[in-house]
Amino acid sequence: MKVMPLVTLTTAILAAHSSWCWGQPSDNDSEVAIGLIAYAEPSIYQGGNHNEGLLTYVEWEWQNWFFRDYSLGSYLAGGDNWYLSAAISFDAFGDMKRGDSAVLEDMKKLDDIYTAEVSTGWFGTLGHLTLSYSQDISDNHGGGAAVVSYGYPLELGKWRIDPHISLTYAGSQVARYYVGVDADEAKAGRPEYRPGRSFQYQAGVSLSRFFGESYQALIGLNHRRLSSTVYKSPIVDRRHTWSVSAGYIYAF
Repeated sequence: MKVMPLVTLTTAILAAHSSWCWGQPSDNDSEVAIGLIAYAEPSIYQGGNHNEGLLTYVEWEWQNWFFRDYSLGSYLAGGDNWYLSAAISFDAFGDMKRGDSAVLEDMKKLDDIYTAEVSTGWFGTLGHLTLSYSQDISDNHGGGAAVVSYGYPLELGKWRIDPHISLTYAGSQVARYYVGVDADEAKAGRPEYRPGRSFQYQAGVSLSRFFGESYQALIGLNHRRLSSTVYKSPIVDRRHTWSVSAGYIYAF
């Protein structure tokens, strides 16, 4: 299973489901949502396979604790329109499988990355803004990444439209782990490559509709653009990707 694309796609499509709700007061001490998400996105790696399939999604909150998008954490503080949280997360910056590329199978295998993450968000009539920073705690690349994202939800009858944009900054240690080429991995057509810090830009739109109080259908379209630091890697052959996803969620 290619976990990174799953995290990226579910985060994008579920913006309409969860981003507006994070940190908001609730009459219930516990909330659970489950669903299925279908997704499709091409790999950025040379010879990489398309990432597509069906994902079981689970989101859970209990008092100040939560689990979502492969993150387990707690709200540290919050108010009517803001929150501060900390979590242990699965890294969502790079594809550990490199798209299961046969061209790159001779390269060093990448390990799963787990991070400590701090996030804060604001919500209001002008939309929702979130900031987060994550640091590798699995001692695999030892780097960190920061994300800023903004969305502006619109109500159209029973439908909700949520356009959103985000910018991800990754330090050189992160970029070298995912798209770098060490000296012992270099060969003809694949020179040694040691990238510096990099960026990833995303823009998308999520469309959702509730059926009753518990059922929600979602559709998402997302565009991702890599900075030149990533694109110039000899193991990367795609600078832009388009992803689509659709899901159905039941909230208890």
